Amino acid sequence: MKTLVLSAFLAVAAEMPCVACAGHAEKVAAVERGELFVARADWWGFDPADSTAALKAAFASKARKVIIPKMSGPWYVTPIWVFCRSDLEIEFEEGAEICAKRGAFTGWRDMMIELEHCERIRIHGKGHLRMWKQDYQTLTEKYVKSQYRHALAIDASRDIIVEDI
Repeated sequence: MKTLVLSAFLAVAAEMPCVACAGHAEKVAAVERGELFVARADWWGFDPADSTAALKAAFASKARKVIIPKMSGPWYVTPIWVFCRSDLEIEFEEGAEICAKRGAFTGWRDMMIELEHCERIRIHGKGHLRMWKQDYQTLTEKYVKSQYRHALAIDASRDIIVEDI
């Protein structure tokens, strides 16, 4: 079963379009060829309204280190699932922030960043992960009660280090 799930995930990931910024397409290509091991997340783009696709692509790339730079505003995202990733360092520049996009976490199990079946991942730096607790506490038809809304969730993973975030 694990082989089928992983194979299906890799097939979908291989078909995902590259969302690289025009100015950084060659750098993204070098990462995918295994020539660059350190990358900046903004090479895949930055959308002040929703940067989910850029961060997903950066985390799924062959980079061993992804730097989250401080941008003109937060990296607003919908849920990001990181599955079967190994040997990754995510470093936040000082003041960099990944923030839950308001209204996008209505599912009872929506987490901002979920690491599942991952190994040897280090997340660190002087940045921030932010969700909107007051939105989720005010239960409405939009937000059902849930104990699973986390900024960072780690499931079935090992050797995960989170420092200074």
